[in-house]
Order: sequence, then C-alpha cells, then structure tokens
Amino acid sequence: MFKIFLKNKATQLFFVLWLHISLLNLFFVNHRGFVFLWQENGELNTLATHFITALLATLFYIAVTKICIHLREKNT
Repeated sequence: MFKIFLKNKATQLFFVLWLHISLLNLFFVNHRGFVFLWQENGELNTLATHFITALLATLFYIAVTKICIHLREKNT
C-alpha cells in the first residue's frame, strides 16, 4: 500500500521536503561542535511547522505544474 502511495511525484516531494526540513532543524553547529536538538525537534509545534512548510511547498509545486500544463495546452 505504501509503495502505491509513493508513486505520485507530489507525495514523494512532500516526504522529501518534510524529511529534509526535519533533519536540518535537528542540529546546528557552533564553535564547540554539533548541538543536537532532540527535545525541541520532537515537540508538536515544531513537527506541525515542518508539516505545514512541506505542504505549502508541495501545493506551490502542484499549482505551478498545473499552470504550466494549462499554458502549454493553450499555446498549441
């Protein structure tokens, strides 16, 4: 079932963006080295922010794709 779900490019984009944002927010580097933010990254507010950010980027991708397809069909 999960394999069928990931055949859609927009779904793949969402998961990749969500994972990318979550991993980038997991740690930062200062003059002493890596600082991992396990507790902060696991909070519901943080996860919701990552989810909404990835969702908005995916919706933007879908909108731009549909506009390009519409313009291409209109020109031919």
